[in-house]
Amino acid sequence: MLTVSMAWEGKTRQEVERELLETLEDARERYEGLRRQYTRMFTEAADPGVASSDGTLLLAQSLKAHPAVREALERYSVALKRFGQVVIYRKLPED
Repeated sequence: MLTVSMAWEGKTRQEVERELLETLEDARERYEGLRRQYTRMFTEAADPGVASSDGTLLLAQSLKAHPAVREALERYSVALKRFGQVVIYRKLPED
C-alpha cells in the first residue's frame, strides 16, 4: 500500500508514476547530452591532430563542463531512485 505525502495527495499511483517517469527521462536526457558533449570535447582535446592552443582550450572547456556532468548524473540517480521506490516498493518518495 502506498503511503501518501502532502506532495502526492489527491493523485493516483499512475499520475505519480507518470510524473516521476517524466522527471527521470528529462534527467537522463540532460545527463546523456552533457556526457556526450564532455566526452567529445575531451576526446578532441587529446587528439594529436588538434593544434596545441585549440587542444588546450578544449581541455579547459571540458574541465569546466565536468561539474555540470556530475550534477546531471546526481539528478539522474536521484530521479531513478525515486521512480524505483514507487514502482518496485510501492512507496511514495518524500518531497
